[in-house]
Amino acid sequence: MAAIDFPSAPTVGQTFTPANGVIYTWSGTLWLASGTSAGGDVSVFTASAGSSASPVTVTWQTLISGNSGSWLNLGTGRYTPPAGRYKMTFILTGNSSAGMYSVSGYITKNGALLTANAPSDTTSAASNNSTMVFDAIVDANGSDYFECVSATSAASSVGRAWFNAFPISGIKGPPGDPGQLGFRLLQRVVPTAGQATVDVTSLPSDINDLELRFSVLPTAGSTVLGLRFFDAVGTIVTTSSYSWQGSYTSSAQTAGAFSPAINSIMAGGGFDAAFYLSTSVDVSTTTGIFGRATINNIRDTTVRKGINWQAAFNNSANTAQYSVVVGGVYAATTLVSGLRLFFNGTTFAAGGAFSVWGSP
Repeated sequence: MAAIDFPSAPTVGQTFTPANGVIYTWSGTLWLASGTSAGGDVSVFTASAGSSASPVTVTWQTLISGNSGSWLNLGTGRYTPPAGRYKMTFILTGNSSAGMYSVSGYITKNGALLTANAPSDTTSAASNNSTMVFDAIVDANGSDYFECVSATSAASSVGRAWFNAFPISGIKGPPGDPGQLGFRLLQRVVPTAGQATVDVTSLPSDINDLELRFSVLPTAGSTVLGLRFFDAVGTIVTTSSYSWQGSYTSSAQTAGAFSPAINSIMAGGGFDAAFYLSTSVDVSTTTGIFGRATINNIRDTTVRKGINWQAAFNNSANTAQYSVVVGGVYAATTLVSGLRLFFNGTTFAAGGAFSVWGSP
């Protein structure tokens, strides 16, 4: 197959479907396979499958379901599904009033028999139905084609046939049913040395709940890690719109010895210019800060947005370890269209990662 020519300068969440039928979604760093245009499924029927003693390719009269990508050409009988593994079933039946009657059939791949022998069935008397079933699990590379072939013993008979195919492994289509809950990766960023901010914008329209995971390092000491929101029109909010309250526990860092927690202090309160994920404690340039946060219901315009996070880090002098558990409130009821992670007063060091996951 020809090389895929992906779009240049994509936005996060943008999808692209080339000729191979696979749906790709831009994660912010990679084009990830997220499904196919409907999975290659098809079910068809014909009341005239052919009545020739010589093998003939069956063509189809009626589409029962599927085939949204036109993988099966009903007029020629050729089925070319997207890449994957498929369950295929070919059923052929018929009878003859002239006497005993037999049917046989098989599925071919790129014109070659899948098996050396074809199943067949013969009636015991005239006008009795004869039915043959060919059932197989096959692999397709995206350009492989399949055909159903039949042969009968009496030219005066009428043959009827059914063909069903659906994917059973590999890429099968969009994950889950419409509306099904489940978090998926929206963007993952590995900061470069000196990067000022990590922005996640253009959140997919079906996303309502977010989960953030972070493990990042500051370039210089005497700085805290902050998080800001983009508002409904995509403007970063830098005003005093963020309030939080929680506690942090610290313990002295003593080499080779266990040091119990020495204090537990409430942190936060009032509105500030960002959520500070390390509260008011400066973050070490050697150990950084890592943790996770959840933001629910980002599209609701009737209530304020809430955030809960937990994080662990060393202070800038590497003399104490801190653990924080915090809840916060965003002052506005407008929807949240994006996020910005930043160090207050410095930039990101190279390495670490910031990932954003979303759920409908």
